[in-house]
This record gives sequence, C-alpha cells and structure tokens, in this order.
Amino acid sequence: MQREDENGASARQPLDRTIAAFLRFYAPLAIQGISQTLTLPLVGSVVAHGRLGPSEYAVFAQSQGLMILVSSAVGSLVTTGMIFGRCRTGMRNFVRLSLLMGLAAVALQLLLCLPPLDGWLFGRVYNLGGELFAVGRDTLLYSIPQGLASFVCAPFVACLFSERRTDLATLATFLRIALTFAGSVALVHFGLVGWAWGVALATLGVLLETSLCWCFSRRYVAALVDAPGCEIASTLKQGLFTLPLSLGVTLLNFTTVVNAALLTATPNPEVSRALHYIVLGVINPLSAACARLQSFTIAFAPEKYGMRRLNGFVAAVGAFMVAVSFAMQVPAVANWYFGGVQNLSAETVPLAMQAMLVGAPIPFLMAFRSHAEGLAALRRRPNVTLASQAAYLATLIGVFLLLIRISPIPGFMMSIASIGASQLVSFLTIFLALRRPLRR
Repeated sequence: MQREDENGASARQPLDRTIAAFLRFYAPLAIQGISQTLTLPLVGSVVAHGRLGPSEYAVFAQSQGLMILVSSAVGSLVTTGMIFGRCRTGMRNFVRLSLLMGLAAVALQLLLCLPPLDGWLFGRVYNLGGELFAVGRDTLLYSIPQGLASFVCAPFVACLFSERRTDLATLATFLRIALTFAGSVALVHFGLVGWAWGVALATLGVLLETSLCWCFSRRYVAALVDAPGCEIASTLKQGLFTLPLSLGVTLLNFTTVVNAALLTATPNPEVSRALHYIVLGVINPLSAACARLQSFTIAFAPEKYGMRRLNGFVAAVGAFMVAVSFAMQVPAVANWYFGGVQNLSAETVPLAMQAMLVGAPIPFLMAFRSHAEGLAALRRRPNVTLASQAAYLATLIGVFLLLIRISPIPGFMMSIASIGASQLVSFLTIFLALRRPLRR
C-alpha cells in the first residue's frame, strides 16, 4: 500500500520523474510567454517605415493595445477550458462560449470605430487629428479578424494544455513568430509599409497559429468522451465562471493606462517614462513566463502531485527568473543592453540598473500569484481572482500616488516599486481568501 504524504502526493512517486514531467509541461509555456512579446516589435518595424514614421507606429500600437483590451477574456477562456473542457459535452459547450464571447468582442470593437464613439475615443481621449485619427480608427477596425481569431483559437489551446502538449502550442507560436519575422523583412524590403500592411501581417500570423493549433488538437478533441464522474458544465455555467476572470484581466490591462497617466505626474517625466518602459521591457517577458504557472497548477493538481512539490517548483521558477534579471547588474551586460541596444546615455545606464534591482522581485511574486490563481480556479472560486486583481489596481494607484506625494525616489522607481507592491498585495489577497473555507 502506498503511503500518502500530508499534501496528497504519493511518497513512492519518484521525485525526478515528477520534476521531469513539470519541466516538459512548463518549459515550452515559459518560452512561449517570453517569445510572444517579440511579435509587436516585428510588426512595428513595418509600420514605423510608413509615411508618418514613428508617429504612425505609436498610434498603431495604441490601437493594437485597445484590441487586446477588448479581447481580454481570451486568457481567462483558456483557464475555463482547462477546467470544464475535459469531456465531449463540456468542450462543445466551451466552444460555443468562446464563439459567443468572440462575437461580443467584435461588436464592441466595431462600435468603437463608428461615430460618435470613434470621435470620443481617438479625438478626445487620444487627442488625434487628421491622418493619425484615421490610422488609429482604421487599425482598430481592420484588426477585428485578428481579435476574433484569438477567441476561435482558445478551445484548441485549452485542449493542448489539458493534454499536456504545450510543446505543440509553443511550436504554433514559434511558427507565427517566424512568419512575422520573415514577413516584416520582406515587406520593408519591397516598400510595402505602413499601418495597413502591419495589420495584414499581424492578422496572418494569428490565423496561422490558430490553424496550427486546430490541426494539433483535432485528435485530442475527437478522443474526448462523457466519462462517468466528468463534470459537464453548461455554457451558462462556464460563462459565469469566466466572467469574473475576464473582468479581472481587463482590470490588469487597464493598469497600463493608469501607469502611463501617473508617470506624467512624476519629476522629470520624460526620463521616468523612458526608463520605466525600457526596464519593463526586461521584466515583463520574465513575468509573462511566470504567469504561465497558472496553467501549470491546473494541469498538475496538488491533490495528485502534492502541494510541497508544486510550491517548490514554483519557487524554483521564480528564483530562476530573478537570477536572469540580476544579469543586468553586471556592468558589461548593462552597458551593452541599456547603452547599446536601448541607446541610453552613459549617465543614465546606472539609473536603469538601479530600477532593475528594485524590479527584480517582481517575477518571483508573479510566479506565486499565478500559482495561487491556478489554485483558485481548481477550487471554482473565480471571484477570489477578481478580488486579487482589483486589489492589484487599487494598490498600484495608492502606492504610486503616495510616492508622488512624498517623492522619496525618482519617478521611474516609483512606478516599478508600485508594481512590485501590487503583485505582493494581489498574491496575499488570494492566499488569505483560499485559507478561509467557502461558505455554502
């Protein structure tokens, strides 16, 4: 008889096999999370060579950000699919939910491109006029197929994650990036540049990834059955589970807008803004890799693999990402990246190194926060995740405003410190909520 430890893991289950299984699942996800941040800069090279130059790319990026905000539910849909899409009827209902939410996002995106909302959004909020107004509106309008494709792709990705074939999902992402890279070089070479070609390239890449995920997941979807004991959730039940998660992701995406606004109130905002985005350009990919630990926790339920092992793996991942960020404390590396790649002056490079030091714990905090979100999903408590994301936004605003008021540190450190504090409070919100039993 196998003895179970207090966390539910089999005492005879070899540790090396468990870690190997963890790595086979997580490593492709981490690489995927990091690599996906490369897509926009590649497309941006096509747009920035357009007739309006960098201004055209800035407006294009704003509209792409709006599309991502409208499509925020996609990330939470994958979580829903991993929870409820493990049987044939559950997956069928999940596909229906994905399409319905995709059509709702299309309707909202279309409304933002039509009068009078287009004038309010691009004219008043973004203060665009003339050709730049048209670039912003038309980019958002013609990005509708790109946003819809991400909803169509969600069931395929959820199925691959549930089957622990993250390698196939990552392969699809790599091929999308390869197409985007080749396409960006070719379009610039032949002078096919500007926002329209940028939208076409981005959309083509997403359609390729969606098609590949569909091909890779077909046999797994076909093998699903309504086995005894399998939870069959209706489309409505899955929608009610997804809604709080979607609202939470929207809140998190909104923090980018809040950060941009608060940076303007800091001393020397031009320098603060530049250093903020350059430093986050290193921290965000590492945090994106840590965010994939939510899917990892859902795939490797603690009841089977043991909470100690899961916690140890999460801690190891977070520590590794922190160690990577510490590479920027090596003068040769910092001078190469901040001074050479990002073109910062020699006097500014030490400031970027200091900001990296302040932001180093962020990936570690993100790892445990994402792990906690996975536990909340397994326990069917999406409202806990929503509460943590609301706490994130509230903490970010409160800490940033406090730091602006007392001005103890430079503006770029205020923003990085606020993000770190928000990650900590968000994790503690989930941790404390999960320790309390659910009231029936």
